[in-house]
Amino acid sequence: MRLKYLVALSSAVILAGLAFHFFTSEPDGLSSNIPAGIEIDRTEQVRAYTSGFGGPGDFYVKFAVYGLSKATAEEISEKGETFFKNLKCCSEQTSERVDVRYQSWTQTPGPLETWYDDKKFQRISDYLLHREIDVDLPKKELEEAQSSLSTDGSFLGRQSHGYLLINPNTRKIYYFYAN
Repeated sequence: MRLKYLVALSSAVILAGLAFHFFTSEPDGLSSNIPAGIEIDRTEQVRAYTSGFGGPGDFYVKFAVYGLSKATAEEISEKGETFFKNLKCCSEQTSERVDVRYQSWTQTPGPLETWYDDKKFQRISDYLLHREIDVDLPKKELEEAQSSLSTDGSFLGRQSHGYLLINPNTRKIYYFYAN
């Protein structure tokens, strides 16, 4: 009798924890991938998919679109790549702890690479879907992101948790990740 009670109680606690996690997760949790110094003024689109329950061995696809603040867009347009090199997330000289660290920033156009096997992708959709997960990505926003990646004037930041593509001309930020 006592064992049944413990099993039932444990099951209830686990189910309550899972429900809390799935129903109270911040829907815009991907904005934590935008480093300090880059200001957003709106969230336009956030999509996140997993091939399982979010555990080891699962595959993830994440895509988000944010509006870049006017002040940051103007500063990026004025300073170019220097703007990104001076961010704390990119500076080797800072001893401060930063939440997100970008290994590199490059001007577009440029390819995307997977961090584990160095596959190169010219199209964002090919990068996001290379694990063949069935996901519904927003076509219009994906085309806008692809245009920003394929033409001059945008900046691409690479980190272990994906890419940040910033177009100061359209004042858009695109975050995407696929493991």
